[in-house]
Amino acid sequence: MQAAKQVFNVLKVQPGHALSQTWSTPVSVNLLINLACNSKCETCDSWKMKEGNEKLSLQDYEKLASEVKALGIPLVTIGGGEPTLRADFLDIISALRSQGRSVQMTTNALNLSESKRQALYESGIERITVSFDSHIPEIYENIRGVNGVEKVIQNLALLLKEKPKHLQIDTNSVLCSQNASSFVETLDFLRDLGVPKLQFSAVSTTEKHYLTQDPKYYLREIDKDTLDQCVKGLIERKKNTPSLIGPSMAFVSGMKTYFDQPEKIVYPCYAGYLAFDIYYDGEVYLCGNLPKIGSL
Repeated sequence: MQAAKQVFNVLKVQPGHALSQTWSTPVSVNLLINLACNSKCETCDSWKMKEGNEKLSLQDYEKLASEVKALGIPLVTIGGGEPTLRADFLDIISALRSQGRSVQMTTNALNLSESKRQALYESGIERITVSFDSHIPEIYENIRGVNGVEKVIQNLALLLKEKPKHLQIDTNSVLCSQNASSFVETLDFLRDLGVPKLQFSAVSTTEKHYLTQDPKYYLREIDKDTLDQCVKGLIERKKNTPSLIGPSMAFVSGMKTYFDQPEKIVYPCYAGYLAFDIYYDGEVYLCGNLPKIGSL
């Protein structure tokens, strides 16, 4: 019944968007529970920022969990920063699970020790997405600012081997100028490692994003031949293994337009209709590229 309600809710998004009407309730909420990170990514500046004193407490998240349930929002994604660096991140997951919410988490996997992995399995979390931008050590370090790809590969392999049946594991890779020439190879590496679902996205370079302090336009400067070959390879893999590649064919094809004309709207964006973000200090955004709309 819950799933049917959510499908009906999603169907209301497009006409509501077209008429600037909010007929639907968001399907998910993203909780960025901290800024601290053990990576120093070129694509994100959270590690450069300092958390203020208005940090949401565990009690705040317990209250928020009940409010998310009352709103009928079934899915919560936990991120950061690196969420596993927050000492009570497992308690936050427990608070959400106690309210019957489906919980997933995005992590760089550097901090996933055996004890943390086992605790995650026992928490009831339903999906873990590992950020993975390159399997080539030099490129990984150039993008993420740390020499950690071997540890990430090891922890990812252990997640795939150990995970309980209810837990989904996937990866997300961000396409940018630094990894474009080997991006498809990285996805093939992850496929061969046994990752069942490969997500990817295009780098966001605007200085308006709440996790960005400076514009990063250089990260989208991919020469035409390299971009053409990359997108061609992605399209081939989407055709040959549609269940493996997460993004739609429209998204994959639209990446060329995005990098060629980043100011152009390639397809409608439903941010705020399908999901919204709550920052570590309680500030609320419909999207990281838009001004905040309020505060808890």
